[in-house]
Formats: sequence, structure tokens, C-alpha cells
Amino acid sequence: NEQTLRVISNIGTPSDVLAAMDVPVGEGFVGYVAKTGKWIYTNDASSHPQHYRQIDQKTGFETRSLLCVPLIFRGEVVGAMQFLNKLDGEFDDLDVERALSIAAAVAIAITNARLFEEAESRKQQLEMLLEQDRGQQITTTPEQMHDPLVEIGRLTKQLNQAGSLNTEQEQILQTIAQTAAQLMEMVTGLEETAVTTPDPEPLYKPCDILDIVTKIVDEFQTEALGKRVALIITAEPDICAVQGDPAQLHQAISELIKTAIQNSDADKRIEISIAGNPDHVQIQIHNNGNETHRADAGFQEKGGESTAVTPTAAQSIAKAHGGQIWRETNNGSGSTLILRLPVNKPATS
Repeated sequence: NEQTLRVISNIGTPSDVLAAMDVPVGEGFVGYVAKTGKWIYTNDASSHPQHYRQIDQKTGFETRSLLCVPLIFRGEVVGAMQFLNKLDGEFDDLDVERALSIAAAVAIAITNARLFEEAESRKQQLEMLLEQDRGQQITTTPEQMHDPLVEIGRLTKQLNQAGSLNTEQEQILQTIAQTAAQLMEMVTGLEETAVTTPDPEPLYKPCDILDIVTKIVDEFQTEALGKRVALIITAEPDICAVQGDPAQLHQAISELIKTAIQNSDADKRIEISIAGNPDHVQIQIHNNGNETHRADAGFQEKGGESTAVTPTAAQSIAKAHGGQIWRETNNGSGSTLILRLPVNKPATS
């Protein structure tokens, strides 16, 4: 969305000279290419209508011939690359093919660099906020920190999908993801401290459980990436809405998913399935890791009870909504946390 172009790398001209120059989008060869996404070349630059003479005048460089191609990543123009004054003849269509091949790799590298910079900047901002609040009364609310952490998760996911990374980039990305996961865990802890039990009279309204679960999974992607855990959602069609307090249900389901992530081994899947009938909606969070060395996270084994050795906020919320939480083991193939909620508001005595 920028309206000017800046030189980030060049050969043959002092970098400090070009770094101080901005070219408006649409002006000159490079501006035209950045705006239209089309390549262009000429072997008589001085007489071409797209020639941006101000650059030559300021640098003292004489542009005789020029080839400029767009840097495109996933259909979006992220910059332009140009070649000046071909030494052995004139630019031709074969040069265009070669330049476009180079540009594809450069576009990936530039996009990765931008995402790394943005993710690192976000991480540093959050670390500064936490450092300022350390040892003092908490003034930064979990809500203020939540969205930037979700954004870091989005950026790290994009980096994983953007293209191949070298060893150093992979290490940096893993560090960013792990740090963000630790921060998200701290934020979640603040949220749980702020709300440990449900309100006496929850504000009930129809709640789309699939929508709530989808939002929670997005929020926990950063923490999951830090442990190399995949979060998978499946849902039956036409699940009934549940009468409940959306904020409390969000907190309860978040606690269950967080428990599953914390108790998961690396390179595993956590499968979150949603099923229902006219009377109940049931959420199953299956962790397919090895359970032999894990604690039960405080949740009662299968038996229909929603109590536990140490009651949690999730269990208190489930009980207030007329629901149940329990845990089922799967014969060495992991365990499943189950939350069952009635569709209709529970009767009050």
C-alpha cells in the first residue's frame, strides 16, 4: 500500500546515495512495473517516456538500456528488480525469462525478511510490556497483549508456508514461536487469575460452539507451533446453538485446549471434534500422544462426573451451564477431554 519505492539493494552505485531516494509508484520504469505488475525493457532508455531522469541526474549515472521485472509473491507485487546497461549486446526476451526466474526467488526472500522483521518487532514490543509490568501492579491487560500474540502466530505460520528456509532462519522462526508461546501462556494465566469462577448469573444467549472453538484454535496456534503440535477441527453439520455465556464458554474450552497442548509431545496432532443432537453439544479434544508419563491435569476419568481432584474454572463453568467435563484414556494412544453442554438453558431452583 506504500506510494513510494525505496532501493533496498543495488550493485554499482553507493548504497547511501540511492537509499535517500524515493520513486513514486507509477513513475519511471520501476514505478510502472510496481504499479502494473508487468515487465518492461528498452535499449534506448533516454528516449523512452517512462525514463525517470531525476535518478540519473542525482547519481551521475547514465542509463542506456534497462530491463525491469516485478517481484511477485502469491499474486501480490512486493517490489521490482531492474538491470541496467547490458554489457554484451541488447536486452531481449530471453533476458526477460532469466530475470523473471531470478525475481521469483528474490520475492520469496524479501517476503520472508519482512515477515521475520514484523514478527521480531511484535515479540520485542510484548517483551517490553511484560518487563515494564514485572514487579509492579499489572497495568497491561491480557486483552491488550492477546491480539499481538495472535498476530505473531499468523506471521510465523505464513513464514512456514512462504518457502524454503535456511538453517539460521528456521532457528530464528522457532525462537520467535517458542517465545510467543511462552507469552501466550502468561497471558492465559492472567486471564485465568482474573476470572477463576463464573458469575452467579451468567448472561445466556445462543452460542455457536464451532465459531468459539475456531477462534480459540486461532489464538493457540502460536503456542502449538512452538511445540510443533497440529490443531485439527472437525464438526458435524448443523450443530445446534447452545444457550450460555459466550465469554465463559470461551474460557472453559480454552482451558481444555491449553491442557491438551501442554500435555502433548512434539510433532503430534490434537484433534478437536464437535458433535451434537437436539439436546446436547459435545466437544472432544483428543491428544494422540503417549499418556504413560502424564498427570491427569485434574480431570476425572470416565464416569460421568464433572468434578475432579482439584476443580478447575472450566469445570465450574460447565457445571453452571448444566454440563459435564471428564477425561477418557485410549489404551496408550493418548487421552480425550470431553465437554458436554445442554442445548437449552438449565433450569434453576
